[in-house]
Amino acid sequence: MKRMNPSDKLECFLSYLEEVKKEYEENFAIVGEEDRWLQDYLHALEFAPNKQERNKVATQFQQSRRLRRKAKDKVMELEKVYDFQKDQANRPVLKRLKATITQQKGNEQFLAGPREYKKRVSDSN
Repeated sequence: MKRMNPSDKLECFLSYLEEVKKEYEENFAIVGEEDRWLQDYLHALEFAPNKQERNKVATQFQQSRRLRRKAKDKVMELEKVYDFQKDQANRPVLKRLKATITQQKGNEQFLAGPREYKKRVSDSN
């Protein structure tokens, strides 16, 4: 297995923060959408003309609640990392981390490249 450079590890961390942001916001939107469906399902149950229609709506309602629960659990799982990233107090840290990655990559390229020693004193005496 190839050894990861420090810059690679830092990039993975920043990439993870971006993934968390996207996944959190997608699941948060799902929770909101399923919440809006709640009243529709309740009214559909109330006005269902027969048992078969009530059962059909109840099944849809159950599926909606399960989807909402799954999304809500994911939101709770990611909430602290998302809040850390969104906190304005942490913006400078994340910005400096990006700058550090650029500097670190420069050092890594230097260390991985061809190196030679240049004499500081000449031999002409």
